[in-house]
Amino acid sequence: MNITEISVSYEETCSLPGYNNVRPGLRMTAIVEEGETADMVKNRLMKQVRYFVRDEVDQALMDNGKAPKYYEGQRYKIVHSNQRKIILIVPQNHHDFPDDFYNSSSADYDLREITLDQAERYARLGCEQRGDGYRWEVILDGNYSILPPLPVADGLADEGDYPDDMDLDEDKKNPPF
Repeated sequence: MNITEISVSYEETCSLPGYNNVRPGLRMTAIVEEGETADMVKNRLMKQVRYFVRDEVDQALMDNGKAPKYYEGQRYKIVHSNQRKIILIVPQNHHDFPDDFYNSSSADYDLREITLDQAERYARLGCEQRGDGYRWEVILDGNYSILPPLPVADGLADEGDYPDDMDLDEDKKNPPF
């Protein structure tokens, strides 16, 4: 048997928030060239269609505030300090941030194991939401020397004067934090 053309298809269904799904798929066909085997062409095509579909799944998850499923690069998390009025983006595996920093959380956004682009977008939104001089920084190397100092005791307001973590259950349209 002489195979001259190979067709492959691949699709995947992924659950999204709000009982929604995304189901990207792709079908590709290639001609088996001289010097190639049908298996070589099939494997190359399958790799390409899987890459495309998985990229679409990851993008749909990120567009809906969730961590990507297939992304293999460095992942990040968001931590914040109300006393210093700063939001930090740190690598997922870093746990050595100062004691006044807390993992940020949200019912609608995945703030751990996210890409750097996602983390920067969420940090920017969090600063805008909190206002009052909040800023954000990315710390990749564990060097926290750029952080502003903690307020001194006589200038420190009562603990109740600091804003609490915002809960998105009140308004689903607000950004994380």
